[in-house]
Amino acid sequence: MRPGNKLNQSLTDQACQLIEQISDIFMLIDNTGIIVNVNEALEVILGWKPKEIIGSEVEILLSPELRSGHQVYRKNFYEQSQQRDMNELLNLTALHKKGYAVPVDIKLSFVQLGDETYSTAVVRDATKQRKLQKSLEENYQIIKQTLSEKNHLLGIAAHDMRNPIGIIQSYAQILLSADLGPLNDEQKEFLERIKQSSNFTMGLLEDVLDFSSIESGTMTLSKEVFNLNDLFNEIMPANKIYAKEKSIELKLNADSVEGLLIDADKRKLHQVFHNLINNGIKYSSASTKVNINVSKNGKKLVFSVEDHGVGIPKDDLDNLFQAFYRAKNKPTAGEKSTGLGLFITKRIVEAHNGKLFVNSVDGNGSIFSIELPIIKYE
Repeated sequence: MRPGNKLNQSLTDQACQLIEQISDIFMLIDNTGIIVNVNEALEVILGWKPKEIIGSEVEILLSPELRSGHQVYRKNFYEQSQQRDMNELLNLTALHKKGYAVPVDIKLSFVQLGDETYSTAVVRDATKQRKLQKSLEENYQIIKQTLSEKNHLLGIAAHDMRNPIGIIQSYAQILLSADLGPLNDEQKEFLERIKQSSNFTMGLLEDVLDFSSIESGTMTLSKEVFNLNDLFNEIMPANKIYAKEKSIELKLNADSVEGLLIDADKRKLHQVFHNLINNGIKYSSASTKVNINVSKNGKKLVFSVEDHGVGIPKDDLDNLFQAFYRAKNKPTAGEKSTGLGLFITKRIVEAHNGKLFVNSVDGNGSIFSIELPIIKYE
């Protein structure tokens, strides 16, 4: 460190030695922007000898296009010295003596010496950091593009597969209806398996399509005003049949929202409510009860499904809404799961500016609750 005349008495020899040992540039600048002191690291990083710039404005170390702007910045820096965040790190481009740019990180602070206020600047060569940052950004863009292409292809494949699977579903249903003639027990059993497998595959394809749109950021809402009761009239029949097959009592408590009109994406809310009800049945043991409660809380719609099933282990709760995550608890009748249902449910709820909650104890059932700010009319 080469102290200027004004500060010879203010800086001790020991302090100067310590400052000279650091690998970063250390500068002392007065309130007019004049460089008063600088250590030898200046020559290593920017090629200037300290004696060549002491007494010059600090802007001498900046690229020409940055100098005028920095003068304004410097003036504001001193005027707002009491309000500034001293943890702020500046990313600038310095000028090497040979004329080429050097990316630097700068940490500024203030020091009071006698009656004068000075700023200190610690300047670090950020060349390696910038190269690494650029490389990371380029790799991120490559990964982002690859994921986008993957999701696009996944969506195309799932979309194209829906038609043949739908045909299999329809033919299995026609044959099971016996409209084309009676079936023996073995034929019925095979057709039931075909129907169940095609239903599961169709559900998987729908989940993949939703997953693809969510991951690519293309999921949109098609809102409309509809009667909430109509939605539950569509959802409940199939779930009651499913519950009856497992000897589970399915009870809907929605009297307080009778006749309520809401503004939301009906198809997607159908998916959300059906998935949570279906999960409640899927993870409940025979001869238990699943309660569905729907109510208003101010301007929010509150929907919850309470089951008395296997519950969710505590260490699974944090990951429950991740795509393809499978908790340790298993469906009670060996039902299959895609691992996407809760992930999609959460994203749809959040797209409606709502919140999804879960409260569960392993072995003692679960409560999934939704709050949606979608009440429109009464």
